[in-house]
Amino acid sequence: MDRSEHVMLKSSKSFTVNFLAALGINTKSILMNIKNLTEFEFGKALFKIKMELTDDSYAINHLNYILSMYDLSSKEITEILEEYTDPFCDFDEKIERSLSYNKNDNPSTKARKLGKHCKRESTENKDKRMNVKYMHIYKLLNSFNFEKILKNTKRTVIHLDNALAHKTDLSLSISRKLNITFVYNPPYTPRLNPTEKVWDIQKKDVKREKIESKTDLISKSHEIFNEKCIHPSLTKSLKEKYLPQIS
Repeated sequence: MDRSEHVMLKSSKSFTVNFLAALGINTKSILMNIKNLTEFEFGKALFKIKMELTDDSYAINHLNYILSMYDLSSKEITEILEEYTDPFCDFDEKIERSLSYNKNDNPSTKARKLGKHCKRESTENKDKRMNVKYMHIYKLLNSFNFEKILKNTKRTVIHLDNALAHKTDLSLSISRKLNITFVYNPPYTPRLNPTEKVWDIQKKDVKREKIESKTDLISKSHEIFNEKCIHPSLTKSLKEKYLPQIS
């Protein structure tokens, strides 16, 4: 699996799209549009992959439901933070303590310290908003008995490079829940990653086209993937030389 960015030159405009590709050795191959390669997007992709690789309707329905609930809008995150934040008592107490502890500071220093308090308590605080997303996804994971849901599906093994998003606690938690095993490349070995060849094919072929919109770019990329990238030759070296050594 890997990610690619396409920037078109043969047009009056340029378009950039991120993809995540999963080349199947003993199963189907998948190309997915993603926003960017973050742990949240990668986790979402794992649900999509599991859903694509099963014919069990019971599992598909549950995985599809989770995907429909996976993303929180900016408004929803703000509402959650406002619901669980006391707008008066706790914040007022912190400000009073800060003013008391720092009463001898000059006005500019006091203003800077009070500004930090306000930033930490704000619903726009990046760390707080990130924590809401974590809690939401972990709640989804723990709300379902995945052992029962996936009992009629096979274990999925995914060969990955060492991108940070592939190794976070969230990614590993989702993989365990979905009965997915990760096998990582040795560091600095892009030649062992078959999807590097996918991006070479994609970029070479897409640049020949006149792309007029992002929709065109996405459509053409999927077309090229289905026509040229789902081929045993792309995974031959991985299958014959590397995987037997770690089996």
